[in-house]
Amino acid sequence: MPRRCQGCCGMCKPRWVRLVDNIYPKNYLNKQPNGPKLNSLTHYSCRNPEKLARIAEYLESRLQRDLYRRKTGHVFVSMDIIDNLIKSCQRLDNFICTYLAMVTSLLENKDPELQMTGTQSFEKFSEIDKETPNYLKEYATLLECFVKMCHDASPDEAVRCRVRCAGLQGIMSMMRKVASDDLQINIWEQVHMNQILWGILFNLEEGLQASEEAAAAAAPTAAAPSVGGDVALLAEAGDGGGCASGSGPRPFDKAKEALEDLVMRANYNNMNCIVDPVLTHLDHNPDLWAPNRFAVFVFHTIICRIPKPSQAYAVVDRVIQHLNTVKSTPVKKAVVQVVSSIVGYAASDAIGPAVYNVFKELCRQLMQSIWSRDESSDVESQYREEVINTMVRYSEASPDTQKVEIMKYILSFEAQHVRMLDQSSQSQPEVEERKRKMLLKSLLKTVSMVAENYRTTVISNAFPFDFLPPLLKISMNSDPGIRVVVQNILQHLIDRHSYREAFSRVRLLPLPDSSTGAPSPRHDKPSRQDMQFMRSAMGSELLTHLYTQLQEESNRVDNFEKLYTTLCLLALETAADEALVEFFRLGLQTQDFLVSDRCGLKIVHKSAAMAVVAALFTLLCGLQPCKGIDAHVAEVIEQRNSKAPHFLPKVAFNRNNTAKSYATESITPELLFSTDQIESELKAAGFDTSTLRQPYESLMDLRAKLGDEINASNRGEAMVRAWFKQIDCNILLQFKFVCLFL
Repeated sequence: MPRRCQGCCGMCKPRWVRLVDNIYPKNYLNKQPNGPKLNSLTHYSCRNPEKLARIAEYLESRLQRDLYRRKTGHVFVSMDIIDNLIKSCQRLDNFICTYLAMVTSLLENKDPELQMTGTQSFEKFSEIDKETPNYLKEYATLLECFVKMCHDASPDEAVRCRVRCAGLQGIMSMMRKVASDDLQINIWEQVHMNQILWGILFNLEEGLQASEEAAAAAAPTAAAPSVGGDVALLAEAGDGGGCASGSGPRPFDKAKEALEDLVMRANYNNMNCIVDPVLTHLDHNPDLWAPNRFAVFVFHTIICRIPKPSQAYAVVDRVIQHLNTVKSTPVKKAVVQVVSSIVGYAASDAIGPAVYNVFKELCRQLMQSIWSRDESSDVESQYREEVINTMVRYSEASPDTQKVEIMKYILSFEAQHVRMLDQSSQSQPEVEERKRKMLLKSLLKTVSMVAENYRTTVISNAFPFDFLPPLLKISMNSDPGIRVVVQNILQHLIDRHSYREAFSRVRLLPLPDSSTGAPSPRHDKPSRQDMQFMRSAMGSELLTHLYTQLQEESNRVDNFEKLYTTLCLLALETAADEALVEFFRLGLQTQDFLVSDRCGLKIVHKSAAMAVVAALFTLLCGLQPCKGIDAHVAEVIEQRNSKAPHFLPKVAFNRNNTAKSYATESITPELLFSTDQIESELKAAGFDTSTLRQPYESLMDLRAKLGDEINASNRGEAMVRAWFKQIDCNILLQFKFVCLFL
């Protein structure tokens, strides 16, 4: 029957029309439907599902008419009817489009009550898991309405809070309905995610801003929160963004819940769909980066709600890559601070290339900051510190085996990338050298902080074959500050029993007494693996470099103290049997060099090196049972006390020394440790002394070898570049030859 005839008389109406009309109360202000009549319509619809589409169309027409005539009560009744049909019927594809059009009409209305009614209806619909038709475009329109509600600007604060909460609840219902349904719109598309995150972040931002204003008004003299903020404090933010009455939900809380729900529904492939709109929102509002409490809070919320820990790396990687698009150094610093606050969640599950990608980009940012024009400014210095701290925080959350790989990569970065900058740079050589040293110090500082968090179990595991040699090559640098940092790295990796503080200053240890026996400065005997490490080529190379470091003319007091600490730690952790002989060898060979004609060191450096050898021997006396060596060491120290006190630590490492503190007389034999006597005593105790008199490689030989390796590496790189250039020329000739025939 035509629709225009349905209103002529009751008997001319179809039965389903009469059933619908009977549900509406006579008073259009009444919001309650006729319960028995509603049950009758439900029963009829279930027995006649082919009528559902017509019933829905009729309900929509009545809804539009009642909205136009402002019969608000009948509007609520229409929604009750359609909600009841959706809940009771099995097949929804007959009228789902009509239902979405009805909800959209309510959301587009300016009446807050109708908007919230439409949201509540859609929330009930989203909880129903039933088949729906393919590719419904109505969802896109519905999403726009929810986002618009999130930005409601009603003058009444209570109404504004309720409408915004309803809009956020609608977004969550939308995600619940279509996020995992391939037949619906792709909610992860950029256009939809931009809308969703825009509404969520807007309410989070207002909530945090309101809480900060309220806190400032309540305590104007209180200290400002630290950069990065306390996450627990941020989680309680938004007090000023709640409802005026305090009886309803706050938009801030609802927005936080919506963001968490959105993240939990994402997978690895579409995680960037969430992160990119957040970064865009922050870039469009630079004040949100500095101070960065809001940015830290948002990304902390995202990273904590990721369903799989392995997906957290995608967030960290995307934020780090965002540094390439930022030009302002303060904003870069804020971005790195955000990474530092969330990087711990991703480090424990990131393996392989994922780790290297993070450190590659951070090291590159560090290098670019140093090579920038204003690298000496305070802002750039603070930015570099934040980059270093971020790398350290990442390594702290990584397992120990990964820490070694991280240190290896950081050490290799300087050699791989600085040459490329040197070739493209037009700066003066002295400027390039200064920047190169600055970068090397920054990288070594990072490695030192990573090594401090490493827990060594076996020395050989802490010094793999591809890590220790590059580190020792860096220790040949002419800058004494760089050599100090290298010694710090060695000490962190060697020290397993917290001996470092006890041997931080050069001093003579009490010698063993015949009545009490030798003191035991270490906890237990070194393991077989540690002693094997000292017998290997790696252990020999380490001792050789420590021997040559004592001969550096540019050494300062700090260098000698660090070398002494490293030698003591290495002796305490590894010296036993044959390894103990190697430490006596190092001390005696150093002494021989200092008194030889080859030594060109000043008296200050010579005295410091002599004092280091004397202090080392007092430690070795406590590690071996040879009373003859103990007596000999005590005798030499007594002679030095009376004739040459500048060869002992008390004078040699006194920073108030003057030229008169050092004697000018020649060195007599009684002031030196006797190689013959120590060798005979070690033999008598059963030690193998075949290597005791073998000379170490000199400092000049090591530097010559290092120069040859660098030249060979440069020649190899030049050959590779020429080879690739030749290949390019050949390809170009072949292309021209083919074009000639074509």
